Amino acid sequence: MKLLTRFMLPCLILSALLIACENPNNVTTPDAKTPSEAEKSKSAITDLSDLTVSEGTLTPTFNASITSYTVEVPSSVSTIKVTGKLKDSKAKISTNNGTNTTVEVGETVIKLEVTAENGTDKKSYVVTVSKTQTTVTNPEYVSENIGTLKPIYPGKFQYDKTTTNIAEITKPYRIGEKEITRKQF
Repeated sequence: MKLLTRFMLPCLILSALLIACENPNNVTTPDAKTPSEAEKSKSAITDLSDLTVSEGTLTPTFNASITSYTVEVPSSVSTIKVTGKLKDSKAKISTNNGTNTTVEVGETVIKLEVTAENGTDKKSYVVTVSKTQTTVTNPEYVSENIGTLKPIYPGKFQYDKTTTNIAEITKPYRIGEKEITRKQF
């Protein structure tokens, strides 16, 4: 028995020393899947504070919790700019934010994706732009009192070099080459 104790005691001491040498300060390391405190403090906000379009009107009115919108534009519109403003300045937004997108007849879908600061949370805002082709069945009409009526298609028109003098035509109509009086009308 003395012999067994004589050999066991040094082995037990040696085992304790090896364990102490492996981790002398008894520090535990975090699991690789556990996020650090810095990562935990990163924001998960994926909302926009505003969403605007350069042509037409968003339907419904912007609300951060609504992610799908429509815009109707006249046939004269060839490009549109959809711009989202981030609620959290540390979040990121897709590269097509605020850039001109070509609008074709029919529907054009523009998607803005917001990625939260933490890099994992994401939200997509989708704007569907509807562009109709306006056709006038009889482009020119000749009136005996006012002459030839020429079609005016929907769009924005500037009266002069002043940017404030802009008129928007939403429906097609015809305009005469001569002025008419109320009596002639």
